[in-house]
Amino acid sequence: SFFGHILLKFNTQRGAVPSALLDRSVNFGADVPAHENGFKYVFNGLFGGYRASFSHHQFYTFNHAYAENELRDLWEYVLDLTDDEVDQILAHSWELLGRKYVYYFVNENCAYHMAGLLNLVIEQPLLPALPWSLPSALFEKLTAVQRNGVPLVTQVRRIPSRQSRFRDGFLALDAQAQVVAGKLVDNEVNLADADYAMLPEPRKIALTDALLDYYEYRIVTDRQSVALQGAKQEVLIER
Repeated sequence: SFFGHILLKFNTQRGAVPSALLDRSVNFGADVPAHENGFKYVFNGLFGGYRASFSHHQFYTFNHAYAENELRDLWEYVLDLTDDEVDQILAHSWELLGRKYVYYFVNENCAYHMAGLLNLVIEQPLLPALPWSLPSALFEKLTAVQRNGVPLVTQVRRIPSRQSRFRDGFLALDAQAQVVAGKLVDNEVNLADADYAMLPEPRKIALTDALLDYYEYRIVTDRQSVALQGAKQEVLIER
């Protein structure tokens, strides 16, 4: 996506829901047919050729689509809202589910409609007065908003993509382990390699974790490769 994307996540107390991946999330997007022609996709997105709607899913649906398959980092902006404000947004988002809209990629998009939903309780303009609506502009505005001297955004959390997790894990390895990782990848995962065998167990764990992220990332970009599937399986067994 050129502009990025934005959705609304309702964080539940961990005592009620054991993982953030199970938190309920509200999304706004165009209803695009499967395997849509690229030219048609651009034309319809720009000139209102698609219908759009609000939908709700557990967060793992979006995490899987964006972070795991599209290899895009996610950023979670935690808002300081009262229980009553959360209830108002929750109730109104429920009313919006199933309604149909005309979708315009440049302006009446996810940023435009999410800003409208948040304006139910945040009585400040959340998008600049421009002919387009950018998710990044909404995030910038949210971070600038203060109410009674208190910032609206209390925390920003990074949710790394599959690709970023591999990069972070690899860079966290010491120089020797990085060299061993490169040898294992070049030699199609020869876990009998003497340099790997000499590593202490904690460093083997870090190394195999990094390799698992590497092969998961590679498989996303080449799902038909039997060699990559086999290499991942071998590392998984070792882990």
